[in-house]
Amino acid sequence: AEGVSQLATALQVNVNPTMAADLAGKRTGDVEALIRRSRRWFVPGMVGVCGLAAAMFPIMIPWITGEPAFAAGAVPFAVLMLGLAVSSPWMPFNQILLMGGKPGWHTIYILLSVGANIVLNLLLVPIYGLLGAGIATAIAYLFSALLLKRVARTLVGVRL
Repeated sequence: AEGVSQLATALQVNVNPTMAADLAGKRTGDVEALIRRSRRWFVPGMVGVCGLAAAMFPIMIPWITGEPAFAAGAVPFAVLMLGLAVSSPWMPFNQILLMGGKPGWHTIYILLSVGANIVLNLLLVPIYGLLGAGIATAIAYLFSALLLKRVARTLVGVRL
């Protein structure tokens, strides 16, 4: 899942300088237009990559590792991929608070996102095991995305 999420980071490092300049110049409409343009190709691409990764996991991982038992991770991995796909419209823009000059709020956003992941894993892993970890992390991805949507609008005036 981490490797797939790096696709959002690749886009992020390309849009961050433009977002920072536009936010500094109070051009929130330009930031929103950049986000819309980026989403047009990024979200379908991310959904495709996540789907392909989930479909290939039960075939490739046992073959690569030589361990057939690792195929049991296919469903939790698919749940993680679903979480990434659903949160992909917001992932590349999760540094918007930094770009908007709000590093303290960015820290709080990250702490809340990580905290949600920890709490959800503590609740779900003892009950559902590896699947619980996948569900917890997928929900945490979505929580992080929805939180970002809210704080970006409130703190930097950008509709994500």
